[in-house]
Amino acid sequence: MSEIESGWLLEVAPHYYKGRELEDATNKKMPKNKGKSGKDLER
Repeated sequence: MSEIESGWLLEVAPHYYKGRELEDATNKKMPKNKGKSGKDLER
């Protein structure tokens, strides 16, 4: 098994994938969790 690199996807299928969609997500901000969790809803 090997890891798929985003550059490979752009080479193989540039008509399907956009560069912006395949950017490295490790440095992006994650959305804050809003709302109640399942435990909170059971109460």
